[in-house]
Amino acid sequence: MISRRKSRSVSPRLTGEVEIDYARKKTASWLICALEQRVGMDENFFDCLFWVLGEKEPLLWALLKAMDGAPRKAGMPAARRAVREILENLRTLNASFACEELLKDHPCLEDLGYAVACNVCREVMGQETDGAIYARAGQGLERVFGLGREARAVCEFIFILQHFSAVEHYFEDELNVFRFGRRRLLAQMLGIPFSCLRPVTEELVGFGILESSAFGNVLRLTESVLAFWDAEEPRQETLFHRPLEGESLPLHSFHIPAADAGHALRLLQRRDEAPVHILLYGASGTGKSSFARTLARECGVKAWAVTSRENDSDSDRRASLTACLHLSSLHKGSFVVVDEAERLLDTDLAFGRQTKDKAWLNDFLESPGRRVIWISNQVDHIDPAVRRRFSFSIYFENLGVGGRVEVWRQVMKRLGLAGRFDVPRMTALSRSYPVEAAVIQEAVSQARSLYGKRRDFYAALERILQAHLTLQAGGEFRPKRPSPELEEFTPEGVCMEGDVEAFMARCRRVDAAMRENKALRSGCGAMLFYGPPGTGKTALARYMADRLGRECLCRRASDLMNAFVGETEKNIAAAFRQAEKSGAVLVIDEADSFLSSRSMARHSWENTMVNEFLTALEECRVFCICTTNRRDILDAAAMRRFPQKVAFGYAGSSQVRRLYEKLFSPLCGTEMPEELLQKLLAMKCLTPGDFHAVRAQYDPLFVSPENVSHSVLVEALAREVALKLEHKEGAVGFLR
Repeated sequence: MISRRKSRSVSPRLTGEVEIDYARKKTASWLICALEQRVGMDENFFDCLFWVLGEKEPLLWALLKAMDGAPRKAGMPAARRAVREILENLRTLNASFACEELLKDHPCLEDLGYAVACNVCREVMGQETDGAIYARAGQGLERVFGLGREARAVCEFIFILQHFSAVEHYFEDELNVFRFGRRRLLAQMLGIPFSCLRPVTEELVGFGILESSAFGNVLRLTESVLAFWDAEEPRQETLFHRPLEGESLPLHSFHIPAADAGHALRLLQRRDEAPVHILLYGASGTGKSSFARTLARECGVKAWAVTSRENDSDSDRRASLTACLHLSSLHKGSFVVVDEAERLLDTDLAFGRQTKDKAWLNDFLESPGRRVIWISNQVDHIDPAVRRRFSFSIYFENLGVGGRVEVWRQVMKRLGLAGRFDVPRMTALSRSYPVEAAVIQEAVSQARSLYGKRRDFYAALERILQAHLTLQAGGEFRPKRPSPELEEFTPEGVCMEGDVEAFMARCRRVDAAMRENKALRSGCGAMLFYGPPGTGKTALARYMADRLGRECLCRRASDLMNAFVGETEKNIAAAFRQAEKSGAVLVIDEADSFLSSRSMARHSWENTMVNEFLTALEECRVFCICTTNRRDILDAAAMRRFPQKVAFGYAGSSQVRRLYEKLFSPLCGTEMPEELLQKLLAMKCLTPGDFHAVRAQYDPLFVSPENVSHSVLVEALAREVALKLEHKEGAVGFLR
């Protein structure tokens, strides 16, 4: 929408008086049409007429000459004197106002005035003028947007009105030619059928070529469209569309379900006139634009991208979309790509912009023959009525570790650098720097172009990645270094009931189904890990996330609970929402804080908190692992929400042996004596947590290797067990 007084634009670079003469000639023809309808000749009329003539004297001299040849009428001598008086004082008079008053004071001049005004306008129309810029503008509008003669005539009229104030004041302010009652006059002026005027005007507004005021009584050309009249803008097309160019990847390389990619391809390969609108959405840098390029390559067709310019308006974007659609219609099977599509799809009041025309958008999505790929980072503000009109949509989730490793592999191979990276290095980078595919591509390209030596290349890569993430975090990013616990984790040391590999096989099957968007029961990824402290519940959850190539989003009770009523529920919902949006494995430590039996609740907010957690758990579409040391106090309804319940206990002899070999044997360098081994195996209530605590205590950074031996380590483990048993007995006595 445009406001009434902000309507005038800065005139483009016209080629001097020659082009203005063309505008005067056109305006003369419009004035004749108005005069034939016997419109009033007031001050605004004479301002416009004098601008058409270029000077004032010719009209007054022509009027005097006509009076000399006209039949004698009462009052004619006085009228002649009044005209001469105006001529004598032109330099000091407001000539337009004086002429208006002349006709009011001397009614005998009315018919003569109309005739003289028509004659001088016809003389202007008979002059030779060069309208090259206007002709070129019309050709450009036809070429870029496919506009017909009627639409081009409307655009030319509005351009002249928009850039010459005398024309604007008369035809818009005085005659109100855009109002319903004057549209017949406007159609006559432009030489188009009256029945065409309204649909043509509405179409131009819908195309984004015109902007309309709230009541439709002011129409202006969109800023970008004014370039067609610019003598120094040789290629208007580049302002509105560009070929979809850039590197494309194999279709199978995108981290979306293969069936979804194939379905999108089939939609675009259809040859009927059904509209095809595909929405690609998800976080920036996840490969949406690259996927669109790949679709064009797979279809073997051309595609055009809607241009985005600095400070362009919504109408500018619509105009670009219209231009792309026209070009696409000339090439069979081609389609259009709209990046940053939320600018056009957001029909809510957001970011200070006015509400979009929902009717236009709905009609656009339903119009036959249109094939558009819409790319958006967010869909929250897209109206449900708009969402259901998309033919298909694909969500691009943030890449997990495994996904980033695959991107690193593809990028290095594509740039001829496959030999520089092995899988462990790519995995380490993927864990430390959670960036999008586009950032990886830029980092590798930049480092390769600036540094030849491998060491410098590796250092530059990390420098670029860290700079990107630090900027995104507002200067507070620290790389995610590999977790020592994850590196030291050994599946054979897991103290769970059942086989770890069988458990992981089940997880991989569920993970594959999730990634392929197969129909799964809500909450099928919910698991309860329960057992004594230190038995490896959280460690197994982290290991599982790592092996599945997903981020691990760990939340403790202290992260989620809040002193203010309702805030805990919000934090719970936000944690589940973040996990679903990123595809992470959500780990809730100390879940008994949220899931304790409601029969034990003392306050209403405790029940509300449990209800919120159970609802989120039941609707969860990703893996959610809740850990607890106190299964006995969990709510009965909560227990039913976990399809998988995994019990953890104290380490058996096989787990003790494996944990000792993994964590302690490298510290000693010698074989463990048999008597110490038997002493170790005789210990009760050992857990992986005890081994990690002792391992940290005797880390080579803090203790000299000569002071570490098998006997020292076994004694340290015995102390950990004794402290644990002492604490357990003390707690039991206290409870009595």
